[in-house]
Amino acid sequence: MPELIFTSIRRAIWLCLSVALIASAPTARSDTDPDALDDGVRVAIKALDEILRAGPRPEIQAATLIQNSGLGVFTGDVMPTAEVFSSVRGLGLDRVSARTTDFRLTLGQIAQLYGAQDNTVVVEAQSLPGAQALVIDSGTVTVESLFEAARVAGVQDDGGAGYNLLRAPLIIGADATLVLSPGDVLRLSRPDGAFIANFGRIEVIGATIEGVGPTNPNATEFLPFVVNAGGASVVARNSHFRALGFGSEAKFGGFSIVRNPVLVRRDEIVIEGNVFENLNSVAMSLTDNVVIKNNRFRNSRAAALIISRTNNAKVIGNIFFGPLPETYGRLPSASNAVRINFASRNALVSGNLIIHGFRAGVAIRTRSHSVRVENNVIYNRGGAGVTLRDVNCAIIQNNVVVENHQKGVEIRSGNRAVIKGNLLLGNRSPAVYLADQLDDETTLIQENTFVRNGAGLGGATGAVYALVGNNFAKQFPRFVQGDLAHLSNQVIEALGGESPLVLTAGGLMNVPVPNVSCTE
Repeated sequence: MPELIFTSIRRAIWLCLSVALIASAPTARSDTDPDALDDGVRVAIKALDEILRAGPRPEIQAATLIQNSGLGVFTGDVMPTAEVFSSVRGLGLDRVSARTTDFRLTLGQIAQLYGAQDNTVVVEAQSLPGAQALVIDSGTVTVESLFEAARVAGVQDDGGAGYNLLRAPLIIGADATLVLSPGDVLRLSRPDGAFIANFGRIEVIGATIEGVGPTNPNATEFLPFVVNAGGASVVARNSHFRALGFGSEAKFGGFSIVRNPVLVRRDEIVIEGNVFENLNSVAMSLTDNVVIKNNRFRNSRAAALIISRTNNAKVIGNIFFGPLPETYGRLPSASNAVRINFASRNALVSGNLIIHGFRAGVAIRTRSHSVRVENNVIYNRGGAGVTLRDVNCAIIQNNVVVENHQKGVEIRSGNRAVIKGNLLLGNRSPAVYLADQLDDETTLIQENTFVRNGAGLGGATGAVYALVGNNFAKQFPRFVQGDLAHLSNQVIEALGGESPLVLTAGGLMNVPVPNVSCTE
């Protein structure tokens, strides 16, 4: 592993030489040799890919990789790396009050807001009769005390089968806390239908929660999961979550926080420095002000990170890797790396590495307004790099968007959007694509570099394209397509961005660049 890192740094030195002129003239970038730029970025991306294929090492973080690869020339400064936390916050062990219950009541509580889909699968997966679950009503339970509580409650008497194997569902009540300390491992049995539902507090620091065992004999699609519901609070730092989650709804997707707005407490939610490997999804709903920072998402089986109905979410410095293209056929539901939807507002997606995967790298949709997508590296996604639909007020800037299988940046039914300072290289469809815009809606496209994409600009009812200071010098062979196809000559006459252009499907507009202010 160190050899790979040093190799990438040596390659990055060469890359930095090839793009030194860019750093000194970031606006038009017309003095840079586009061939060196193209080759240098590809070398840096391949080095990142090589490092990440070796595995989810906690010390490898997005900010470090982006800067050491030389791609920070394009993205600018990204957030610093995570602190290292090695101990659980001082809680002292309390007396544990435990019992059993029919967990179908628990599923009913979650279904009030998030629907009942897949609930039947959870019930069918159980090995215990009567949908029994272990409930911790109060106190602080650890791995050591958990299996004693299970024995006393009569749901499991094998003490964890010698390696902390939980065979029954576990419910953490509103007045209880589950603490996993550094080095702890809690295994959830797939064939027995085990899962964790937290309504109180869970602290997982330097620990592991994983699903284990063969296919469930009664519900083949079932995998264990961790769902934090009601008024739950969560601290997950420097931990490993593996082989969790199933179904079409995010609530059972692997690791989810699906809060109830009536019960939301002002407790912390911390998701930092973790590895999420082979999960369906990590999902957040009604988790205002959540910060998801410096985590590693590897080989997710659906959308890796889903944020819904949430204000002021920050997705910073994470690594999203895979699944690799050769696995797509076995992952029919694999989807976006980051998905923000259902009226979420003021989201920030910054400084992330998004490499490989099935559909768009970042997807923001469904009335999710005032978003910023900046300083990210997005490479070889099966869909677009960044896609927005039904979004008001968006800033897409300083991203490196390379060799994605569809568009670079796509905006549909959006308004007040700014696409600025991005490197858009080798995407198979248009680097910037606009569709379904209102007739007078202007999108500001400023100071971007277009290199060998399927086309530079494209659209279908894309309304007004305001082009300022972009570099199309190596956007061959096609500069524009779709509604703008007949305007190639106008773009060719200003390849280096020397003169602003205001384009519509009807032709060149002889007007000043319209003001595009990103305010609601």
